[in-house]
Amino acid sequence: AMCERARRIIEDGFDLLSDSGYLLVADAEHMSFLFGGLVAMVSRGLPRRQADATQVLERILVVAMAQGVAGHRREAEIAALANLIEATPEEPHDFSRLAAGMGLSASHFRRLFRQEVGHAPHQFLLQCRLRRAAQLLHDWQQRIDEVGRAVGFVDPASFSRAFRQHYGMSPRAYRKSICLADRAESALAHL
Repeated sequence: AMCERARRIIEDGFDLLSDSGYLLVADAEHMSFLFGGLVAMVSRGLPRRQADATQVLERILVVAMAQGVAGHRREAEIAALANLIEATPEEPHDFSRLAAGMGLSASHFRRLFRQEVGHAPHQFLLQCRLRRAAQLLHDWQQRIDEVGRAVGFVDPASFSRAFRQHYGMSPRAYRKSICLADRAESALAHL
């Protein structure tokens, strides 16, 4: 059985005690094997095992450092994905498929995305959709339900509810506030 500390490292990664956060473990089976051997050597407390334990610890660190280099590529991939989501919030982004494509579990993907972007993937997508909706509401030619569909909401009620939660007012009230702001700006320009 795996010790609790090894399980936590495999699931959460190494705490680097730095701004970059955690270094995730890519090969859980290999790391578990190495860590288990290290724990067995240390728990026996035999002096001759110290050299063996040191070698195992060095292997763990080499594996972790190699994965750290791969982690920088992951950060770039996550940043590129966030840019894509901002550019195309209306598209259906399948985060499970994206995680698998990056060779990550869904939970590791969410953790990395939150660490890099500051929000969970679905939350970030929702915010991008609502920002785009706010921009589209400036176009008085487009009906509000069309705006919701244009940014990826199938149901007008869910669009209105999400918009109200994010902006503190309904899409209709937001559009009216735009009209009032435009009129005030126009009046000030004529003075």
